[in-house]
Amino acid sequence: MTINIELGPEEERALAQRARMSGRDLTDYVHQILQHHISIASRALEEACAAADSLARKVVIDEQQDNIDDAKSQLSRLVEHALEGEEIIIAREGAPLVRLVPIRPEDSPRQGGQWKGRVRMAEDFDTLPDDIASAFGIEPA
Repeated sequence: MTINIELGPEEERALAQRARMSGRDLTDYVHQILQHHISIASRALEEACAAADSLARKVVIDEQQDNIDDAKSQLSRLVEHALEGEEIIIAREGAPLVRLVPIRPEDSPRQGGQWKGRVRMAEDFDTLPDDIASAFGIEPA
């Protein structure tokens, strides 16, 4: 994997100075910093997933590894995994494209009446004000 990092002149000088102070080559120093931050992010992600009710395993289909045609041929299996609660992401060249998720039916049908007694209709509700009627090209009543 290649990571391209673009630095401004001041940032590059500051990094080079820190690398010299630590007795390391600039490339090695930046590599160490990146590995440190990746490690921290990875631990944070693991902790967040562990804290969730269930750990959803991500299944990633990548065109570089398995192309979209392979995802099509595995669709039934991927749908089954999604129905079991797994997060299915199909990617192209490492970039996520779509997420396959199950459609869950509503637990209970919607019931009306929650606003009963809270809403009042004005007496002139059905009367269209003259300025609004004119704006719609309707002759005022």
